[in-house]
Amino acid sequence: MKYPTSNQRVVWTQSKDEGSASNEEFTFNTRDQIRVDMDASLNYSLDPSKVPAFYVQYRADRISTFTHGFLRTPRGTR
Repeated sequence: MKYPTSNQRVVWTQSKDEGSASNEEFTFNTRDQIRVDMDASLNYSLDPSKVPAFYVQYRADRISTFTHGFLRTPRGTR
């Protein structure tokens, strides 16, 4: 199995013209219960020397499984 160590870019947006064809924007409530919808993009890369530990920790067969699963999941819902 090979993981890319170059920069990875992910876009989570409402627009069907960016990222995915479905609405992937983040929606959350503020402390005052005001609804906020937010588009987000993220660039990240893996340190080649730490890829084996990355696989052991996340058990993702593909980098997209990690990106759209663990990385996107809000902290309080894991």
